[in-house]
This record gives sequence, structure tokens and C-alpha cells, in this order.
Amino acid sequence: MAKKKAEIAQGTLTDFFSSQMSSSQNSLGRNDVYIGDESQEVVIGLPLKAFSLRYFFQNDCFPLSRMTELYGPSGSCKTAFLFEMFKWHVDNSGGYVYNLTEARDTPDLRASIIGHSRDKNFPTNLCGSIEEWQKSITSWMKKGRDMYPVLGGCPFPVAIGVDSLTGVTTDSDISDIWEQGHASIGFAKGANLINTYCKFMFNELRIWPFSFIGVNHVKISKDTRGFNIKRIPGGEALTYHATMKIYTSLKEKIEKLNESIRIVELVMEKNSLSNAGENREITVSMKWTHDENGLQHTVWDWHEASIAVINAMSPTRKGRVCSFLGLENIDKARKTADCSLLGLNKTSWTEIGQAIEDNEEVRLSLDKMHGIRKRTPFKINVPYCDQMSGECS
Repeated sequence: MAKKKAEIAQGTLTDFFSSQMSSSQNSLGRNDVYIGDESQEVVIGLPLKAFSLRYFFQNDCFPLSRMTELYGPSGSCKTAFLFEMFKWHVDNSGGYVYNLTEARDTPDLRASIIGHSRDKNFPTNLCGSIEEWQKSITSWMKKGRDMYPVLGGCPFPVAIGVDSLTGVTTDSDISDIWEQGHASIGFAKGANLINTYCKFMFNELRIWPFSFIGVNHVKISKDTRGFNIKRIPGGEALTYHATMKIYTSLKEKIEKLNESIRIVELVMEKNSLSNAGENREITVSMKWTHDENGLQHTVWDWHEASIAVINAMSPTRKGRVCSFLGLENIDKARKTADCSLLGLNKTSWTEIGQAIEDNEEVRLSLDKMHGIRKRTPFKINVPYCDQMSGECS
């Protein structure tokens, strides 16, 4: 007699994976186990408040729990960009920890970007070796665990910066130099330490609302054909673990009577949260002035950069955007334009970029037009673990 075919209950597959997910969360004591579209929802970040930034990152938020590597030649404003990222965290009721390995701190620049009254409560740790900046980061993670026994319970964002990742050598090398009186070749020690530490740190980082931002150097040499080769110290582990890798270069210095400007080019060389193969670049002005008390005030003009981004697009894409905005008479020298959609004539690029940001309908339409991914914005004063599990939605 033929056997009856077993009836399969509907929803068994879904129930199986849902129960396994709950079981994994309970056994691991963590809430960073997720399936399906939840993996997109737990990309939680700080809202990027300019079209140029959203275009550059291809997301509407700067993602937390991940690493960003900033690298470039000396004088390319990479440290200033690190301070700007610190500011994004402070703007969202968070803070930063600055691990400085190079004996050339720039506190005036840092305060001028973050805000002189807001920059007083956050630590700068002077680190004399690779082990020291790693110990500093680990100690802050331990403090997080002590203060918030529920893993990931921290309710505010923190930027952890290292400037620079390879600006110091290892404790072992330092000891040998004191003993022998000179340095010896030992390229692999530092890279191995960084590689091993990355495997620990980024597994821990993913359950906290922390951003790890590392500054690195670059050495440019020529190959046999005369093409430039970028050599980055620290090994491949940094590139492997980084969600975003950004190259900075200084394009121009402008000195005016009451204002100084640095034109900086940013190239997104790696972005694990972007469309495959699409790495964008933008040019932005870093501007500073001095008030009547001699205090420096520095801004990265992302709104001006928004119009510069549009102006630099391919003819087809630029035409579509300009038609939508009614953007005409773009003057690169004076950095002014007309924008009929927003009722602006002969207006500065900065004001037009700000007006785009202030108009929600225009902002969302422009983001959609460029495939900018919507992410979950960080909710201030809500435990991060609750945000990851969706309990606060």
C-alpha cells in the first residue's frame, strides 16, 4: 500500500528560523541576531543634514557600530575631518574619545569645529605606542559594560578616534630602541597587532552606538610605468574591517581679508553600505574666521558642497536635477545660482543648499532621485539595544 504523503504545516520554515533567532539571542545574551529586512533596519546612524553628505555616503545617516578609515597625505585636512565627525556625535547629544599618537595636538582647531563651549568635557588620550591606543579603546569599552550591564544599553553615540593608527610603533620596538640605541627593521609587528586587535574590537563594537574613526597616512610612489602607487601602513586588516575608507586631498588654499578657506576633495574608496562599485567623490570648503575675541570658528560648508556636487554631475544627471530644482545661472566664480523651485535668485550656493535641506519634500525627492538609502536614525536617550531590537519603534 502506498504511503500517504506527509502534510507540511504552513509557516513551518518561518517559525523555525524565528525560534532559532530567539534562541540565539537568549543564549548569546545579545540582541544583534536578525533576519531578512531586519538587517537593514539595524543600520542605525546619525542623520546627515546636507545633500552633499548623503550623496557622498549614499545613505541618509552616518552608520554607528562601524569603522571609518580616513587617509591622505600630510596637510590634506584629514584630522580636521575627524573633528567634524566628532561634531556629528556631539550634535546628537553624544561625545568623543580622542586617542592622539602624534605630538602635535591642535586643540584650537578641534574646539573651533566642535564648538568652544561644547569641547570641554571630552578626553584626549596621548598614546605612545600602538598598544597604548588599543588599551585606551578597550578601557572605554569596559566602562561601557560596567555602566550599562545590558550589552549595548548605552543611550548616546560616541566617536572613538585614533590619530593616527600607525603614528607610533610597538612597545617591543620602543624597548629594543632603548636597549640597543637605534631602530631595527620590523614592519610586521605593528600590522600584526592591529590585525589581531581589529578581530576583537569590531566584534564588540557592533552592539554599541560607537563609531571607530582611524586616521592613517599614505606614501605615494611611482611604479615602473610612472603611475602613482598609494602605500598605506598598518596592513590590510584596516581596509578589510572598515565599512568606509575615505581619501582626503587638499586642492586649493584661499586667503581672504576676513576668511580662510581650504578646498578639500573627499573620495569614497570603499563603502560597504553603497551600491556595488559606485564610489563617489565630492569637493567641500572648510572655512574659518576669527571673532572679536580672537577665537577661531571653523565650518565645513556641506550646503555649498551640495550645489558643487550637482554642478559636477554628468550632463544627463545634472540636467535632470537642474530641471527639478529650477537651478539656473550657476556661477562657479561667485558661487551663486537661481533656484526657481525654492524662489531664490542670485543666491549663494550655501543658502540654496540650506533651503533644500529645510524643505522636506524637495529633500526627500532629491535623495530618492539619487538612490540614497534610508536608514534608521539614532534615537537620543534610548538604549541602543532597544533600538536594534525594534522595541522603541
